[in-house]
Amino acid sequence: MTKVLYNRELAPQFMKYGILIPIKAERSLSVFNSIKDVAQIDEYPLENIPVLDKSDLLLAHSSKFVENFLDEKGSLAELIQTYELVDKQGVFCRYNPDIAQEPLSNMVFKVRRQAGATYQAMTYGLKNGFCFFLGGGMHHAMIEGGRGFCPINDLIIGLRKLQKDNKIKTAWVIDVDAHMGDGCAEITKDDETITTLSIHMAKGWPLDGEDNSNDKFSIHPSDIDIPINNNEEHLYLEKLEQGLNQLSKQYPIPDIALVVNGSDPYEKDELPGTRFLNLTKEQMLERDLLVYHFLKKLNTNQTWVMSGGYGPYSYEIYAQFITYLFEKNFID
Repeated sequence: MTKVLYNRELAPQFMKYGILIPIKAERSLSVFNSIKDVAQIDEYPLENIPVLDKSDLLLAHSSKFVENFLDEKGSLAELIQTYELVDKQGVFCRYNPDIAQEPLSNMVFKVRRQAGATYQAMTYGLKNGFCFFLGGGMHHAMIEGGRGFCPINDLIIGLRKLQKDNKIKTAWVIDVDAHMGDGCAEITKDDETITTLSIHMAKGWPLDGEDNSNDKFSIHPSDIDIPINNNEEHLYLEKLEQGLNQLSKQYPIPDIALVVNGSDPYEKDELPGTRFLNLTKEQMLERDLLVYHFLKKLNTNQTWVMSGGYGPYSYEIYAQFITYLFEKNFID
């Protein structure tokens, strides 16, 4: 039974494309190496992971965006915007094509395969009750395009593909990334079958970003929003528990819950944009166990994805959580 899905080819590997974003290519590998013995897992075969096609992308995105994204010239422009590689003066920002080993447009296939892995992990979550994919979590992508380092929304695509395949009817998205889960909220704002919860920084991107004034990428609240103000870390777990209880009281128990498990609230995260939320390693484990046991008590199938986490320490958060689950025999 696949409880942890990992393949090294699914790692972002931004440096290969000249993108200077501090998501380490070895992040998921470090997690895998830390847990493989206790979890008794091997790399998942790459050939078993589907590459999402045009019809899949259209489950969450507009036809205009999908056509553009699948066109080589269009995808280049989309990726430059998504990863914010050009500043206001038209100068390359966090991008050095001179060190790139592959053209930026080659990322499209990789993104589609990573989204396919998210879907695959969801199918195992349904089958086994739990699955953790060491990747995925592109929660900022909206109907009309990607943004915030998220080219497409693998989360909503995967859930709607499950619905299309008659494997589920309803789902929850529980987003504990440091940044607001605005893409999932926007795509599902009129969809009563998918309920979203996001606990995030009350300040910082995207809430204080310039995109707020852009109709294409306006901010949409989740069904349950839990903003955490600066220096409110001591209230984080209490507010999360309150939000989870509200979720279970106001909405029917779903067929599957998808947890967007960003490690970027960690105090050692290296992305400047996460500076408004700084949880200790111990608080991060409490966070993850709170969500896990909440869903377990409801007897809800759950799939977890990695989402945001920047710098050499981000892997620690995933490794400690998964190791704890196996060592305590919560999963086997």
